[in-house]
Amino acid sequence: MQAYIEGDALAFEELYSRHSARIYAYLKQRLGNQAQLNDSFQEVFLHLHRSRARYDATLPFLPWLFTITRNVVVDHWRRLARNREEILTETDSVL
Repeated sequence: MQAYIEGDALAFEELYSRHSARIYAYLKQRLGNQAQLNDSFQEVFLHLHRSRARYDATLPFLPWLFTITRNVVVDHWRRLARNREEILTETDSVL
């Protein structure tokens, strides 16, 4: 991870090849359909990229990555719940 933070693009490829299968399996167990799974999978690695400067190298990488992954799942379900509430509210106001 330190090499990736310092700008080594190959380091990201290494992180991805090491951990992507585990991240994918974790998401697959928790998300409803393939489109949600694919979107969330991409979002995890986008968050990894955007958060790389905040990574604390004194801590293990994998738990940090799974924290990002878990947060993506939680955010996903919150968005779905919020969308359902908005639809119900709109439906109620029409009736």
